[in-house]
Amino acid sequence: MVNSSQVTDMLSYEVAEVEAYVQRFHYIRNEVIPHKKVRPVAQLTEKLEAFMSSKGEALKTASKKNIRRRLESELGSSIHIFSNDSGKLLLVPDSLSFKDVVLDNDNLRKELAIWKGKLTDANRISD
Repeated sequence: MVNSSQVTDMLSYEVAEVEAYVQRFHYIRNEVIPHKKVRPVAQLTEKLEAFMSSKGEALKTASKKNIRRRLESELGSSIHIFSNDSGKLLLVPDSLSFKDVVLDNDNLRKELAIWKGKLTDANRISD
């Protein structure tokens, strides 16, 4: 039999979890999607945990395991979630186009070449 204290605790957790998800969904809709930001799902989970902790609750293991499903259910085709090379899940907004990715990759390649050149020059000076 469940007593009134247990019911209050359960409701407190449920309210905190709903508020935490509403906050994350708002962040994704207003920051991630329009600004074409890629975010590790682990980072979103940490933010959920921090919010829950601020409410005096700990995010349940079952909730952690279902974050991907909850994100995909709520945000639908506006996001994609997939693993990177090391198996970490990434949330990628659908607003991020193939062209955006190619241009970012090209810019990073150029920046890396510049840094490699500076490192090589620095090594020559110290020799």
